[in-house]
Amino acid sequence: QKHSSCHLFLFQKTLLLCKTNENLSEPNNPNLQYTNHISLNQVRVRDVIEDDPNTFEVHKLEHLKDSTVEYKSENKSGIIMRLACASEDTKEEWVKAINNEVKQLRSSVKCILNQFWIL
Repeated sequence: QKHSSCHLFLFQKTLLLCKTNENLSEPNNPNLQYTNHISLNQVRVRDVIEDDPNTFEVHKLEHLKDSTVEYKSENKSGIIMRLACASEDTKEEWVKAINNEVKQLRSSVKCILNQFWIL
């Protein structure tokens, strides 16, 4: 598994992952290169990782039908991103922000569906 420095953005109900590349002309201002994205309506966050309290994982929902699934093979488990933060507090802030956006999105969907069935 390749580890690299990256930046995560929460933008318009989407997680964007960009890796950082060295900027030779401005060493304190690295270049960002788009790596991956996923809509929040397709994810679940797993914030407890046994071997690292500063790490959380983003999983694709279709792979999490059973809460007893063991996460050994990244291809079979639906892990999209495994992110290591600088501190446990930073990790908790990210997990909270992502989960709040997911809840808000699901609430909006329920509201729309309820309006649809009322008509």
